[in-house]
Amino acid sequence: MNGWEELTSEKEIITVIGAGGKSTCIRYLAEKYASMGKRVLVTTTTHMRRPLTGACLRGTAEEILQTLEGTGYAVAGIPLKEGSVDKIKGLPPEILSQVIAKADVTLIEGDGSRGLPVKVPAPHEPVIVPQTTKILLLAGLSCLGSELGEICHRRELAARILNCSQEHRITPEDLAVLLREGYLLPLRETCKDIPVTVILNQGDTRERREKASKCRQLIKDMPVVITSLSKGKTYDSIF
Repeated sequence: MNGWEELTSEKEIITVIGAGGKSTCIRYLAEKYASMGKRVLVTTTTHMRRPLTGACLRGTAEEILQTLEGTGYAVAGIPLKEGSVDKIKGLPPEILSQVIAKADVTLIEGDGSRGLPVKVPAPHEPVIVPQTTKILLLAGLSCLGSELGEICHRRELAARILNCSQEHRITPEDLAVLLREGYLLPLRETCKDIPVTVILNQGDTRERREKASKCRQLIKDMPVVITSLSKGKTYDSIF
């Protein structure tokens, strides 16, 4: 198991934010922890796509806890529709507290990105519950070399940070700035006691991993890993 995946406390509450693979990351970790015999709860504080399996969708504590005890794995949230897409939204705080108390590991999607590989959050984002013990901040390396307006959620905020146009093509240096200004600096103020790991995902090619290494060098005082979560891989080097 790679360092960023390791459980560091008896009861872990991991909030996954950013863009470029949050759902894949949560599914990957849920399967890994469940295979270790952990009782795993998956939920959201915003909106996430309704999973095809393992879902407890009424949002009652009794239903969720019964599933956790029975199968060791539950996906919990309140169902809703966004256009033609089935999604779930976050549980009421009192129910969330009850079910977190019974799970060994809780994985929470705390951010929406509309399926794009990079994002700059609005002031009310991300939504991180105070029980969180670890934050994973994702960015998708498929954004590199593409036009900002095509690959970024809240592209107007990103253009303001980078002082560029929507046609500007994203560099590793740009990605580091967006992560730092959009997420890492605000998190130091709002979640200063919660450890953060940056995950540069979609490192499917050597070229992407080489660019990711440049980005990693620019992110200071923070663990940064390069992954291809769709392949279940973490890269210790670009090779």
